[in-house]
Amino acid sequence: MNIAIVGRPNVGKSTLFNRLLSERRALTDPQPGTTRDRLTGTLRYGGKSWTLVDTGGVVSGEKGPLASQIQRQVKRAFEEARFVLFVVDLQEGLVPQDERIAQLLRRSNRTVLLVANKADLASAPSLDASEFYRLGFGDPHLVSALRGQGLLQLKRTIAHSLEPTGRMEEAGAIRIAIVGRPNVGKSSFLNCLLQEERVIVDSEAGTTRDPVEVSFRKGNQPFLLVDTAGIRREVRLKDLLTLKGVRLSRAAIQRSDVCLTLIDATQGLVGEDLKILQFVFESKRGALLLVNKWDLIRGISPTEYETALRRRAPFLHAIPILMTSCLTGKNVLRALDLAAEVYGNFHCRIETHRLNRILEEIREQAHLPGEARVPFRYITQIGTRPPHFLVFGKIEKEIPRALSQFLERALRTHLSLEGTPIELTFRKKEGRG
Repeated sequence: MNIAIVGRPNVGKSTLFNRLLSERRALTDPQPGTTRDRLTGTLRYGGKSWTLVDTGGVVSGEKGPLASQIQRQVKRAFEEARFVLFVVDLQEGLVPQDERIAQLLRRSNRTVLLVANKADLASAPSLDASEFYRLGFGDPHLVSALRGQGLLQLKRTIAHSLEPTGRMEEAGAIRIAIVGRPNVGKSSFLNCLLQEERVIVDSEAGTTRDPVEVSFRKGNQPFLLVDTAGIRREVRLKDLLTLKGVRLSRAAIQRSDVCLTLIDATQGLVGEDLKILQFVFESKRGALLLVNKWDLIRGISPTEYETALRRRAPFLHAIPILMTSCLTGKNVLRALDLAAEVYGNFHCRIETHRLNRILEEIREQAHLPGEARVPFRYITQIGTRPPHFLVFGKIEKEIPRALSQFLERALRTHLSLEGTPIELTFRKKEGRG
């Protein structure tokens, strides 16, 4: 069962969302309209769990495509929920906008729990919440989401009111972060995949601010898709809210199994794209490069375009590249198939006898300048996520970077480990051999 948090802007919905989940999932800021998309998380208490949904502030009278999209997201969250936490601001008191929201809730046939936020419970005897009884939802639950006060009692009330039917993260789900710089089509990609307006799309850079998690199933394979804010160089960011969004996007990368990095086909691979891809690999995540807006490209074949990209950045030899279009749907579902393959490579475990047969082939076929033979004698895998190999050999000093890269590329070729980083640890082999 979904639990939707609703209320007008700046009453503390996102702070309450974060507190109830015991993690910082939503951006919080005094600026009204910080939350735009529907954010979801799993609320757990007393061995039970429910899906908690944070929403943008319910407003009336605002104009413009972005404002209308935010309100459609609020409406969708409201329609999907059977239980509502209606948040009001105890310090500001009852305002007309609260009463308008209450009218909608009373007509909705949903269970509503009134939460009066921004209450310093240390001074509770002096607080007057009586005016909120006019809303028709009984006793308001006094909390201070900022200070973490009153939340345990709120969780108990929720637990006593609901059955544990919330969505847990499905077993075996591949966690995929959709990343890239602003306006490359990340949210459009997710909406195209889901065939619904799940996240807000707008030409304004920075429309997506919080990572948005959505469950999706293709065949028998479940996925957890995470749409993220556009990543830009922090030194260029003056807006604190945007900076927070970028840092949450980086955190989403580090929690993922595979990252789908989107670039704009009409602009090619720019410096910020390369930095994002490098951060993905430095974070030791699986990677797939999507060249989006391919419907706008004329006069060059996909093969020619891919060759030019790999020439621009040699480290892309390890990353699968796919041309996509959210407008036509080209290769959008195919991207998930490739992501599943990368996930398999990310988790793969190779038998030691197979690794050493491959190593022997590499030693016999390799011709390295200044090397009579490759100095490696034995290899075994010691970890996954990503694959981690321990290599023994006649190693007298630190392995040259070129030799390490040679072995990595050779292993990647023989084992078809596309899209995943490879870790190599070298150790001197004692004794003869």
